Amino acid sequence: LSYVCDQDDCIRFAIQDGCCAQLVNIVRNMEARAAAPALRALGSIATGTTEETQAVLLAGIYDVLPALLESSVDNTVKEALWLLSNIAAGPEDQVQTVIDSGLLPAVCDFACNSIQPKATEAGYVLNNIAAGGSQEQVAALVPDGVAAICKLISRELSDKVTRAA
Repeated sequence: LSYVCDQDDCIRFAIQDGCCAQLVNIVRNMEARAAAPALRALGSIATGTTEETQAVLLAGIYDVLPALLESSVDNTVKEALWLLSNIAAGPEDQVQTVIDSGLLPAVCDFACNSIQPKATEAGYVLNNIAAGGSQEQVAALVPDGVAAICKLISRELSDKVTRAA
């Protein structure tokens, strides 16, 4: 299903068949072999339309995201951050759900203190809020989110200079 959900028509069918709730349940139960593809499928669905992203939200993704961000499996954390960045790329009401989730401190921590690709995915969450959020939502990034973005940019520039040398 994770590969099927990379195609727009298939996403629509997956939502109509109630797959989002089933995928969240798989992730909730942390069924090791199925959790990663289920999380990837949810992230792919959240790249779609506002309605498709809303289906992921209504399926209860915020019930499982805190545990996913605490996972010892780097890929699980990366996929969870990617999913969160897709939600943050939505309209202001969906951006607000990211802020209301209470996950921004963890996202800022990943942006400041993690290695790639988790830091980059965390940066996308913050960037999407800054780019698409209301003034009040962007203000929610101050000071931690702004500091995290600056640190991430500084690290990226430093890495480029080191590679060029």
